[in-house]
Amino acid sequence: MDRTSAPGHVNHLFVSEDAATNRPPTELVPADFNAWQEELMAIIEAAGIAPSALNFTQVLAALRSRGVVQQSKINAISADVVGNALVVGMKPCAMDFRNATLTNGTPNTRIIPAALSLTVPAGATLGTSAGVAARLNLLLIDNAGTPELAIANAGGGLNFDEMLTSTTAISAASNSASVVYSGAARANVPCRLVGFVDITEAVPGTWATAPTVVQGNGGNAMPSGPSPLLGTKTNDNAPAGYIGEYAGVFIPQASAIALSNGVGANIASAVLQPGDYDVVGTASFNPAATTTISRVWGSISESSGIPGTEYAQNCYPAGFAPGANPMTFATPSARVTVPAGSTKTIYLVLAATFATSTLGGFGSLQIRRRR
Repeated sequence: MDRTSAPGHVNHLFVSEDAATNRPPTELVPADFNAWQEELMAIIEAAGIAPSALNFTQVLAALRSRGVVQQSKINAISADVVGNALVVGMKPCAMDFRNATLTNGTPNTRIIPAALSLTVPAGATLGTSAGVAARLNLLLIDNAGTPELAIANAGGGLNFDEMLTSTTAISAASNSASVVYSGAARANVPCRLVGFVDITEAVPGTWATAPTVVQGNGGNAMPSGPSPLLGTKTNDNAPAGYIGEYAGVFIPQASAIALSNGVGANIASAVLQPGDYDVVGTASFNPAATTTISRVWGSISESSGIPGTEYAQNCYPAGFAPGANPMTFATPSARVTVPAGSTKTIYLVLAATFATSTLGGFGSLQIRRRR
């Protein structure tokens, strides 16, 4: 490329007509226009971008892809509620992705020449709950060289470390907090975390209330350290399946279950869904006035009527006659894990060695989901 040599140039620069000095304007000749066009086209095509007459940022995207122009560290994203749907978007940019072959450390630079969008249709809850604030992570996936948007609930226990991910095609039935959704299903594709949206809806799946926070994330993996999940700001309960979900089973003294000497009895039970839980029991004994007790047990168990061998238990060996006075102690906290695709029933089992009169058992199971 060179400066113009068209008729009427002044020192190879374009000038306008000057009637006072009788200077003619520089002529606009095809050679100059073709030089400009081909020089710019060479930049675009060298970056692997398909020319588009409707996109006026392709040269900028090409320069960014080669590091000539530094791209923004924070991606420009959007999120709007439209007709009870949630529409998320991302503006044109360049983005580096890790290689789909995990033994290859060379990243791939992908150009987003036009704005991207993804619609979460009405009916799709993404695992959100009524009136509960949710954080939705916006991801960019690399589908064999074509960047596409995806979305996932940040509270669903997914790993956002920007390794390979698989997605499910989004639809009105997209109701899981533990699935990454995109326009079409993709398998084992590189991804980047590009932003997040905080939103609360009165009716899950009816996207009517605008997000309270819409922020780009700079294409960085979820940072380590304290959890980025939102904590509750009132005295509500975590929804089923969410970290912090709580369940309790309480058997009052008035409903105490009669115990037999040396035989375990189920006082309370609960069915756990797949996940990881902390479980603790409260073991309470209700003796008659003349009952003599030499030993009591209380434990969390996976076996009906049998003091647990899977977890620690409390056992108090002592000879005493408490009179008609209930006695209570806590079982050791048990970590209970339930594999995917199954359930597990846990029991609060009490047992005692006693004589002379009667002994009843009551208490509680308290269960908190760890993850």
